[in-house]
Amino acid sequence: RAGLPALPVDQRRPLAGSPIVLAMPNERVAAIKTACPTLAWKCIGEKVNRPWKEIGGQAGWQDVLLRHKDPLTSAEGLSALGAALAGRAGRTDLSSADLSANDIRSWTNQIESANKPPSSDPLNALVLGSRFDMVATIGAFVPAGGRVSTLTPTPAVQVGAVVMVTAGKVPADLLVTLTAELGKNGWTTGVTTTGLPDAVGMEAVQQLWRDVIR
Repeated sequence: RAGLPALPVDQRRPLAGSPIVLAMPNERVAAIKTACPTLAWKCIGEKVNRPWKEIGGQAGWQDVLLRHKDPLTSAEGLSALGAALAGRAGRTDLSSADLSANDIRSWTNQIESANKPPSSDPLNALVLGSRFDMVATIGAFVPAGGRVSTLTPTPAVQVGAVVMVTAGKVPADLLVTLTAELGKNGWTTGVTTTGLPDAVGMEAVQQLWRDVIR
């Protein structure tokens, strides 16, 4: 990025936002809420790879697994992992030095064990009945009702949908149409991104992912 010219963006317009959530089967919600009453990312990560039976679940559920999309190829996956690491570190101004700490790396390795290799669409697999226990995703993507519930880990993170153009102006009618469609599909209009690392922090998140997954 440092060696390239700046992207010639004339306008950026935030449209709507949606939280990073954990999607999981309805029957497992009570167990994770009992084990982690505040739903802090640190606590949630510490329960991954442990038997559900140890944290109040059923023995037949086997071990707690956490999935998300590939953060190298998916903005959804990167947002989910970025939110988790910002929550674990207790700060959003993350750097490679922050994420190289032994406790952070060990925690990340624990939660990422189920993502080797990453599933192309773990949320869809969960909705269809796969044995994925928890999927970190964008709340608007989770179908309402059915067998899947959502929980919002703390600290809460919002992902914003933004439209931008590289020349000229954003057409006003396009803004109206996009905002309306997002609102129909679970996004909250007027909400922007909050709680995520910046671009430098996200690059550090991606590098940590490479190190842990390889």
